Amino acid sequence: MERGDRETAAMVAAGWTVCLDEFDALPAGEPPSQETDSEAWRPVYELLHRRRIPGGCSRAGTRRGDLMSESEKGTGPTLLSGGNPQIPKGMGREPVEAYIAAMPEWKHDIGRRLDELIREEVPDVHNAVKWNQPLYGTADDSWFLTFRYITNYVQLSFFRGSSLDPLPEKGSKHPEMRYHDIRRLEDLDEDKVRKWVRQAAELPGEKM
Repeated sequence: MERGDRETAAMVAAGWTVCLDEFDALPAGEPPSQETDSEAWRPVYELLHRRRIPGGCSRAGTRRGDLMSESEKGTGPTLLSGGNPQIPKGMGREPVEAYIAAMPEWKHDIGRRLDELIREEVPDVHNAVKWNQPLYGTADDSWFLTFRYITNYVQLSFFRGSSLDPLPEKGSKHPEMRYHDIRRLEDLDEDKVRKWVRQAAELPGEKM
C-alpha cells in the first residue's frame, strides 16, 4: 500500500471508530446526537497510522461538530457544538488550564477534579493540548490518558486501558483503548480513577 493510501485508510478507519464508539454509548432507543467534536478522530488516527493499521477521512468525525451555536459566538473560547472547548494546541500546563477553564457548567467541575487527581497521583506529569483534548503523560511525547466533553458526559480515555485492573467499562474499536464516562461530579469514583491513573502511568505511553 502506498503511503498516501495508507494515510487515507487510517483516517477513514479513525472516523468510523469514533462514530461507532459514540453509537455504542447511546442508551437504547435514544437517537444519535448531531453534536460531535470534529477533532475527536485525530488521536485514534495517530494510533492507527503509526501502527500501519488500515482503517478515518480527514473530516470523518464531522457532522456538525465544527459549527458553534449563535449563543456561543463571541463569548470567550469557542465551544464546538458538542460542547468540547476549542483550544489551540500547545505543550505544558497553560493550554490544559485554558481547556479546563473553558469547559462549561458542570463539566468544568469534573474536568478540574480529574486534573487534580491525575496530578496528585503523578506529580511530575507532562501536559499538552492537541486536537481539543488535554493530554497527560510521562514525557512530552508519551501520553497515557486524556479526557474530553461529549454532550452529556466527560469521557476519560486510557490509551492502554485494556491493561488496567479493573477494566474501564467502555471498550473501543481500537483494542487497547478503554473509556470511562462521568455524568456528574458526585458519581466520580475517585479511588478507582486514582488506581487507574497510577497503573496507566506505569505502562508504555502513546507517542503522538
